[in-house]
Amino acid sequence: MPSSSGTVRSARLKRGLLKASVCGAFIVLILWVASNLWLRSCWGRDYVEKKLEARTKMDWQVGAVSWAPWSGIVIEDVKILQPESLRTEIEVPILEVERVQVTPYWGQLLRARLEIRELVIEKPQINVAVEMLAMLANQENGIEQNQQAPSPVPQPPVDRPSTPPARPPKQAQAQDKPTTQPHPNPKPSQAPVSRPPSRLPVWVKVHSARVSIISASKKRKLANLNDVSVSIPVFGEDAEGVIKAGSFQIPGVLDVEGLKQKISWKSPYLEMGQQEVHLEGVKVHYSAKFLMDSRSIRQIPFRFQFAVNPQTLD
Repeated sequence: MPSSSGTVRSARLKRGLLKASVCGAFIVLILWVASNLWLRSCWGRDYVEKKLEARTKMDWQVGAVSWAPWSGIVIEDVKILQPESLRTEIEVPILEVERVQVTPYWGQLLRARLEIRELVIEKPQINVAVEMLAMLANQENGIEQNQQAPSPVPQPPVDRPSTPPARPPKQAQAQDKPTTQPHPNPKPSQAPVSRPPSRLPVWVKVHSARVSIISASKKRKLANLNDVSVSIPVFGEDAEGVIKAGSFQIPGVLDVEGLKQKISWKSPYLEMGQQEVHLEGVKVHYSAKFLMDSRSIRQIPFRFQFAVNPQTLD
């Protein structure tokens, strides 16, 4: 039978552990509430906006930020403003999102590394101005010109002795020089092109999006893509996703409904293979490729090919 003193010590130990657990949970709860209150304050919003601006070199506006272990990081009322030179001509922002939910890999976050597992974007409205695309193209051309190698600087002449040193006779040179057979030049090895190492997979999901291509100078919309839903992989191993759209409109020219397009992730590109579509009886071929790395922030991150082959029209 255990002694009474041992029973008392065991009971005290259990009560001590219970109190420590309750205190630890209470401290975690207080820290969670305090962090969410700070994120929803003006100081927290300014901090998030500055971080986003530093990463993208664009101006952001954030309405509210919160986080929870069961929902991840939630950002509401997000806006990306037009470039400052175009804001007087284009009032609508480049991007306006109702809600963004970011689910990280919690194990990586505990190691002080933010790795996104899933990104869900609710009801984004994207307004792309052709003037902004032209400005980005000019910036890219300027970067390429600045990165060109400078012309070589001429070196001053080197003083050489006027009289060459005496050489031994040719026969002595032939005797001293070992006879070697010329070896054929080795062919350069064709090493396979290496791909960047795979990162942890990220899934991007978009619900009820709208994309508009506009002209600031003409004050009108050039094209609309409505009711867009996206589920695509970014990073990780090769995978396939899908993009759906309710309708695609070019005012006065085209109105197509029920679009669906498969898209493949092949690091570091999102690729849309060669496709054929019939537009008002004309066969049109198109393909696209999107670059997903750090350069895609400061340069034009996509390549789009559009071709109409010679054909007989009815």
